Amino acid sequence: SQDVVPLHIINETSHHGGVTLLSFNSRGNMLASVGMDRANTLVFHVWDKALLLLKTPTGKNKVYCMCFMDYGEGDDTIDKSIFQPEGTDENIDVVVTGGVKHLKFWWMTNGKNIKSQRALWNNEDRDTDVLCVGSASRNICVTGCSNGNVLVWENFKCVYNALEAYSSL
Repeated sequence: SQDVVPLHIINETSHHGGVTLLSFNSRGNMLASVGMDRANTLVFHVWDKALLLLKTPTGKNKVYCMCFMDYGEGDDTIDKSIFQPEGTDENIDVVVTGGVKHLKFWWMTNGKNIKSQRALWNNEDRDTDVLCVGSASRNICVTGCSNGNVLVWENFKCVYNALEAYSSL
């Protein structure tokens, strides 16, 4: 038998009442976590240094899912200055959270502030719960909703309902 030793221990005072969700960015150096407190606090950690970087409340509605989505590189449809200092070509780590009647996108600016953007829904899915989210492509994420729909999001906007397209075949 072998003893297992933790690589990093994140400050236990980051969350009160427990941690419900964890997600790493694509480079593995950032970790996002959501707590069980009333505000469903989102915390950004610098994983490779075991540091708590920033934290912010996500709101009173329960958060069911979270993932990182790479944002940037090759995308000229948004003003990247809201994400990073001018002259920086790095990709942006955007955290996507979903839950009771919400989908929201979060990112850090200059390592000092957290900005957010609510999802731009189509009308019929606006009041649904987001149960799961994943991202494998730059600037795009996919959600599974409580009404049975699978929605594709690009640049914070719902651009495609996969089940509607499937049912029309």
